Amino acid sequence: MEPFDERLFLEAEMRVLRLSGLPETAFKCRNVPLGDDGKNYFIRTIEMGDPSKPTMVLIHGYGASSVNFWKIVGPLSERYHLYMIDIIGMGASSRPAFDLKDPAQVDQYLVSWLEAWRRSVGLN
Repeated sequence: MEPFDERLFLEAEMRVLRLSGLPETAFKCRNVPLGDDGKNYFIRTIEMGDPSKPTMVLIHGYGASSVNFWKIVGPLSERYHLYMIDIIGMGASSRPAFDLKDPAQVDQYLVSWLEAWRRSVGLN
């Protein structure tokens, strides 16, 4: 398997987002770091819309990425301040080792990274 080429992934991400009809400048794409535990994980975050409007966070399903929302971000960004995030281990987010098997531990893991992301971007 070839190593992950982030540059190629990000170019493809922007090509898909341009299909929304919005200008490239409408998207603020960044990697939001998670915690200070020294592991340097991050969540790929795409932000758009007026920050004075109500906030909406779009989270894709398993095995996808946030660019799956390209068809709806235009209309939504007129009414909301949008965040689209890639679930940890998917899209352009970090891919930490994952060996949890107990459903309760998996739930806690998923909630913990989402909560860390929410604090990092300053959402209540």
